[in-house]
Amino acid sequence: MSSDVEGIELRPVTADEAPRWMQVIEAGFGEHLEPGAVERELTVLPLDRTIAAVDRDRIVGGAAAYGFTMSVPGGGSVPAAGVTAVAVSATHRRRGILRAIMRHQLDDVVRRGEPMAILNASEAAIYGRFGYGLASSYQRWSIDPGSLRITRPLPERPPLRLVPQDEAIDLVRPIHDAAVAARPGMVRRSEAWWRLVLGPDEQWKGGGKLFVAVAEPFGADPGGYALFSMRDAGAEGGLVMRVRELTAATPDTEVLLWHLLTTTDLVRAIEVDAAPIDDELRWWVHDPRAVRTVALRDYLWVRLLDVPAALAARGYGVDGSLTLEVVDDAGYASGSYRLDVDAGAATCARRPDGTDADVRLDVGALGAAYLGGVGLDTLARAGRVQAASLDALATATALLAGGRAPFCDTRF
Repeated sequence: MSSDVEGIELRPVTADEAPRWMQVIEAGFGEHLEPGAVERELTVLPLDRTIAAVDRDRIVGGAAAYGFTMSVPGGGSVPAAGVTAVAVSATHRRRGILRAIMRHQLDDVVRRGEPMAILNASEAAIYGRFGYGLASSYQRWSIDPGSLRITRPLPERPPLRLVPQDEAIDLVRPIHDAAVAARPGMVRRSEAWWRLVLGPDEQWKGGGKLFVAVAEPFGADPGGYALFSMRDAGAEGGLVMRVRELTAATPDTEVLLWHLLTTTDLVRAIEVDAAPIDDELRWWVHDPRAVRTVALRDYLWVRLLDVPAALAARGYGVDGSLTLEVVDDAGYASGSYRLDVDAGAATCARRPDGTDADVRLDVGALGAAYLGGVGLDTLARAGRVQAASLDALATATALLAGGRAPFCDTRF
């Protein structure tokens, strides 16, 4: 279909066009298309969720989305479009093509009945103007295992075991599914996705030569796992461990996995790709400086489209009522809404425009607060939320608090 940009057509990619489309997307991120990348990606990405920006017969940009199910506060889940592969060729920048692509994609998400879109941003300054709000962050760690001793007592349970990478999917997939429900922001992975995470070819979703440590289910504990790799430490001797994922639904399992990793022979340093900002490891060791944060980065950006469906899907720690006025320059989520929570269960309905609101905020601020990663009181101090009174702000903040910090361990 035509777009608002003269001469640019926006449409799904055909199977024959997929290699060229991916070349354009990869170039937009400064990368070259690797052999086998197209075939791998098409195992998880439906072509009808791709967008090609076409100038005459030439693909000059695009985007895509995965169909995810994301966990929300309270242990529930919600459908979410996982936006990915957003790029415009350098030859066609500053022509409004990105804005047209984003609008086209959000229209498609609405048609599919998904109440929100989520993404992780290559540049954090881009997506706020499209209504996305920063909803989760993560930290990268550098761990000195020689200076680290875990002081939390280790639980008594069967020993961990190392599992061959090509035999691990059936063990780790149900463990991950259980962990998804325990933390907001996590997304379920299909078997095809797991074949990329644990596949022999290293790419941005995972894969490569991995070690897989598994704590099998024990009683009511669903177990846990760690995916890690090793490389030579160079002139210093020994090994550097890179922890790609460490997933556990309970502290007992998590401490067992960390104990294994931090006491592995020959390891001189440990690099952790991503840890939740409220991870307990620093509180389990005698020297918290041995766990050094080397980066704190944004990850999930949330764009609400159907406010009643989104707010009714999540749980709430307190009961109460709240009237919100949401401002959305694109129009998808604009309006007044009444949220009522009774015994933790929520209903949300649109109210007539002009209804007196307890809080007024833009759709990006509501997306930022949706998973509980930032309080409405913080956003109010930042000028992103206006409240009718301090009591109204306190009620709104308490209602949308989320418990555990949101986190997503899936690269998309």
